[in-house]
Amino acid sequence: SILLIVTALGIIFVHVQSKSEIDSHRRDLLAESQKYAELPAPSMESCSLDVSFSGDILTASSEIQLKNAQGSPAESLLLTLNPGFQVSRVTSGNGTLDFVREGHLILIQPEDPLASGETIDLRIDYAGTPIEAYCYADIDDNNLRIPSRLGIYNVPKKYIFLSEKFVHLTPESGWYPRAGIPLSHRFPGAVDNDYCQYVLIVRLPGGLTAVSQGLPDVQQSGDDKTYSFRPATPLPQISLTVGPFEERALKVEEVEYKLFTLPGHDYYTQYLDALTEDLPKTITQLKDEFEVTLGLDYPFEQLALVEVPLHFFSHKRLWSAADETVQPQIAFLPEMGTLCSGADFASMSRRMQRRGRFMGRGGAEITPAQIQTSLFTRFVRGNLLGSQPASGGFRDTTLSSVTESDVETEYNLMPNYFTFTSTLASVRWPVLHSALESWLQDRISATSFRFYRSGG
Repeated sequence: SILLIVTALGIIFVHVQSKSEIDSHRRDLLAESQKYAELPAPSMESCSLDVSFSGDILTASSEIQLKNAQGSPAESLLLTLNPGFQVSRVTSGNGTLDFVREGHLILIQPEDPLASGETIDLRIDYAGTPIEAYCYADIDDNNLRIPSRLGIYNVPKKYIFLSEKFVHLTPESGWYPRAGIPLSHRFPGAVDNDYCQYVLIVRLPGGLTAVSQGLPDVQQSGDDKTYSFRPATPLPQISLTVGPFEERALKVEEVEYKLFTLPGHDYYTQYLDALTEDLPKTITQLKDEFEVTLGLDYPFEQLALVEVPLHFFSHKRLWSAADETVQPQIAFLPEMGTLCSGADFASMSRRMQRRGRFMGRGGAEITPAQIQTSLFTRFVRGNLLGSQPASGGFRDTTLSSVTESDVETEYNLMPNYFTFTSTLASVRWPVLHSALESWLQDRISATSFRFYRSGG
């Protein structure tokens, strides 16, 4: 019994020490960023990434073009990269450049000071496993550590997925170099983004599919595949998700709509099988409805919905309406739509069928196509457009006590219309961009209220 007690105390000590080390590391990251907060950051004009994986190791080369947008020469260039990656070398042209690594920061010394308005092409080779302690260094320790609560379940929060079978890397993970210190470390100062022309090459074994920004060109060599993503327009950020996905695609007008689900998770198909013929028309109506509300047009060539693990968690920030669940051209939805409004198609379909039979006694009965159009419309409005109050979640009694305070779910596509397409940067008014985001969110909320009042 004494041995058991000693063992238990040892486990507790290791656990507490580990948490203490993580908290200390997070504080060090913020301190390192503040040390260079006044150093003008270069502007990233282009970024070409070539990525491959081996287990939990990512190997990449990044060819980037930086511009000195300041009024004076730059003697050093500051970049950010997850400290779990080891940088093997930095080159420019045929020469190797000196650099200093301080945690997540890379301070590169060009051969000559970079004149105002001048650009420099760099290649950065790096490899390793990104560490989660880098993510959300600005979020308080307790909020970061407490697991999500889904009814009777405690679900640990996870921000990075990197394994042989599944990869999920969003900008918060720092999986590729970015100019300056992290955006979250700048707040409450100006948090404007660079708009950069990205290219992403991903090399994968057979059986896996890569999802990122831009319509991919896929080359097959034996069982291996190479994905090349080239977004048509400059973007403020990109993400990469890899898994054994089943892909469904539909082009409506100028936009390619895609759905990526994990094997065996296509439960929804039997409840939407009568919608096929009317789906393009329904998508167009929903898109037009949302764009009239915002007064903006969808600017990208694709919109992808991608299923990710339930314990992928995204913390909200005061300075942006966007979080990691929504990226340019992509929304990440939880496994089986568990946290999504209107995703329990089975119970909602039965309820509508009962209502349809009742209405049929006095007139025309509701058709299966009408029922399924209503199911699809409610799901899209409730989750992606935010224009309909939440309803129709899963009726599993073990999840019945899930509340908004337990799990923050947000898949609203508004950032794809504004946040990821423009920036209003002002030293004097650093919250100007956030204020306009809030104004657009208010317009969406007003629409939601009208749907609630009308019963739509």
